[in-house]
Amino acid sequence: MEISGESFGSSRAHLIAAVRNAENAAALSPLQLASSDEEVTRQYNESINPSERQLALPIAILLACGVSDTVSDAAAKLAEDPVVRRFVSRHRESVVHLQDGTEGSVEQIRFAMLRSILVVYDEKEPPATIRAAAELSSFLSSACGAFIDLRVLKTAHCSDATAQQIAVGPRASVSLGLDPAALASLGCEGVLIAPISNSVLCLTGAHVSAYPAATPTADGLRGSTYAVYVFLERLGFAWLTPSVELAPTLDPDAPLPQSCRVKLRFVPPLLSRDIAVADCFNADWARRNRLNGPCSGPRVSANEAAYDTFTVPHADEQLYGGHLGYSRWPGFEHTLPVLVSAATQFETHPQWFGLIDGHRDAGAQLCFSNVDVLAYVTQRVVMAAELAPRATVISVTQGDGNPFCTCSKCSAIYKAEGAISGAVIRFVNAVATAIAAQFPTRDLQLDTFAYQKTRQPCKTRPLPSLIIRLCAIECNFRLPLSTDVKFAADLAGWKALGACLWTYTYHCDFANYLQPFPDLQTTADNIAWLVKSGVQGCFCEGCYQTQGSYAAELKGYLLSRALWDPAGECSGSRALDRDRFMAGVYGVKVGRMVNDAFQLVEKSAERVRFFLDINAPVTAAYLDPATVLDFTAKLEAAEAAAQTAAQRAAAERCLLSGYYVCLLRFDELKAHGGAWPLKESTALPMFGRFAQLWTAADATHLSENTDKETRSHDLAWLRRQIDAPDEDGWVCVQGR
Repeated sequence: MEISGESFGSSRAHLIAAVRNAENAAALSPLQLASSDEEVTRQYNESINPSERQLALPIAILLACGVSDTVSDAAAKLAEDPVVRRFVSRHRESVVHLQDGTEGSVEQIRFAMLRSILVVYDEKEPPATIRAAAELSSFLSSACGAFIDLRVLKTAHCSDATAQQIAVGPRASVSLGLDPAALASLGCEGVLIAPISNSVLCLTGAHVSAYPAATPTADGLRGSTYAVYVFLERLGFAWLTPSVELAPTLDPDAPLPQSCRVKLRFVPPLLSRDIAVADCFNADWARRNRLNGPCSGPRVSANEAAYDTFTVPHADEQLYGGHLGYSRWPGFEHTLPVLVSAATQFETHPQWFGLIDGHRDAGAQLCFSNVDVLAYVTQRVVMAAELAPRATVISVTQGDGNPFCTCSKCSAIYKAEGAISGAVIRFVNAVATAIAAQFPTRDLQLDTFAYQKTRQPCKTRPLPSLIIRLCAIECNFRLPLSTDVKFAADLAGWKALGACLWTYTYHCDFANYLQPFPDLQTTADNIAWLVKSGVQGCFCEGCYQTQGSYAAELKGYLLSRALWDPAGECSGSRALDRDRFMAGVYGVKVGRMVNDAFQLVEKSAERVRFFLDINAPVTAAYLDPATVLDFTAKLEAAEAAAQTAAQRAAAERCLLSGYYVCLLRFDELKAHGGAWPLKESTALPMFGRFAQLWTAADATHLSENTDKETRSHDLAWLRRQIDAPDEDGWVCVQGR
């Protein structure tokens, strides 16, 4: 095999130029993608790039050893890189004797750092695969304290049999000996880890030639990218939160552990995997944890998911391997009131809206038997498809809580179908038929809700191009969903109709975002049961509006792990995920203390057999005074025991939940009796401490309840409740 000397971002010309011309900052940053798309290349070069270390490491080492004082600020910062520091500690004596600025000095440093491992890829692979190869090299370099070379595979003629070679992507894998037949049936996201020999390991997904037309994703195949992250997890890497990762320390002189070379073929059972948790809105974290929905891609803005835009995708989309893209307009959920705006249509077309108590009501659901509103909605969905040519799903979903039409035609449909959902399914089936005729070459689906009054299945079969999103909003989230007889029956009924079934589950208290919501113990089992029951996609909605909600980062991690591998076939038992997170984010000791606080609430809810809905009040039976005070005291102790600033900040985010409940019930808790266990014995100082933690967590909302014309439940609102709870405060306390 012939490996190009022009390694990805580490060619001799670039290295020498970087040392000799310190002012030329461009020599430290650009990485040239093998892509004909200049815009994608530009965006890649301007992004924070994990392979920048490839270019700057030798230069930074010179600086760290005191050999050079002429390198740029960028290299100076990298002198503190852990890889650089470990290398210097082992090789300082030999490095300091090198001559500054000579070609030999850079090359000697570079090859002294090399492990006998090459990460190779084919330059024809898509940008996301190339980026994953670069990350693999970077992560391994960091773990080994040695430079893992990243090179472009030029030919299949082997000339370096001494190096261990890790091939990323199907082209390099086949060139190095993988049977092309092994790539069959991997789908868009299947992973193959295949040792070819003692010296060749392949990390790959399907070949793009298997999908000559439009693929079921917005941008192509993600299997090779996912294979890299699965391999790294085998080595001990983990991406717990967007800011906390676990990285092993590997012996640079030892071969990679045999356990990471075991053959694996894995196709994720869920086509759609997405979570809406604001603390986890980070495209790198989502990609490494193999999420693929609209909340998991690059953010269009700080508060907007990566839906397909009207005309072009997000600039970084190809670097992330794409996602299952909903059209940005009309949105992701409750879209029929957007498609048919009462503000603009009710006055001239009142008959399009539901008949309630003998009158057409602008706040009702549509009149689903009206052929004119069907034609109008179809026209609007066609427009949505045209505005978002890369979208794979368009949402046609009912309004939230609006009453259903009672006209004679709609009522007749309900009766014939045995369920209100029948009117919706007939309506959206008709739209889907028109869309398929309008866009015969597009792999485009519509989705609609089985939600509240439409959760019960009807008799009409949904078309194959229609996704049914079954919503669990009425369920008790303390218990496994499998124990909810009615929900299980509805799920089975939709599957019996042959529906393409996705689910929508809920993972926080929407009336009180910070309030403890003890559902952690059911998360993994619920997803495993849904998959076993035939569900093909899962959307998990937590606190999507603000950071700092109860156990948000932990929930995000547990959900992402369960969504990718619910049965533990690929990445080990789900039972270990919680302990790994606690130890990694908080440290072993503090992690146990935080976990004890969480489990205290879980046991309390179990003891009183609490029905955990998504709007439980802060006076809920499982939050009795003793539990609230003990929970908060445990978290104060965890904060005090934290060993690092990052661990302390993580514990403080948890402490927000305890202080929130205490502040809304302060007088009651003070009257509970016994010694006061908390640091602050009066409400205002506790509020001051809460405000500090709230600001540090970048929190903005206390609940989903907002009055856009006046105020929202925010920090100022909470301060007012200490002196005189207003009507909104009473709603939060009592539930809605």
